Amino acid sequence: MRLFSPPPPGPRPPNLFPLSSWIPWAWCGLFRKGHVANQFFRFCVVGASGVVVNAAAYWVFFSLAGINYLAASVLSYVVASVNNFVWNKLFTFDDNIKGLWPVLWQYFQFLAICTIGMGINLGVLYLLVEYAGMNPNLANLLGVLVATGSNFIGNKFVAFKKRG
Repeated sequence: MRLFSPPPPGPRPPNLFPLSSWIPWAWCGLFRKGHVANQFFRFCVVGASGVVVNAAAYWVFFSLAGINYLAASVLSYVVASVNNFVWNKLFTFDDNIKGLWPVLWQYFQFLAICTIGMGINLGVLYLLVEYAGMNPNLANLLGVLVATGSNFIGNKFVAFKKRG
């Protein structure tokens, strides 16, 4: 017997408003594998691990290997993207696509979506700093939050779309 068992999430609320109708649906779905709330939570956990992998790889490339800081950034981005792809494939979306070429194609879709997300992040950052006078650290955080949503949607419905 489980100590905590949330009620089933029930059907998705039919309308966007009131937003309060989404809270119980999302909360209950958070604990159900395959539910969009659970997938989004897992996506954020994988993203956090990607930040750690990126920082560690950057330190290795820049500080230990002495690679130029811009090249080290690109290399660490690639390493983190591979980490995020593998964990999103196995942990977040429970994807079953196999074979070298299908997985490579899926990775390139994932990378394209992440690159679009990076562009969104940079756009939000630029607009908030240059036109709203916001602190760059806070503006970057808001850019990351906006890009996280677009990355999740893109990956759920393109790179890791359930086929068949």
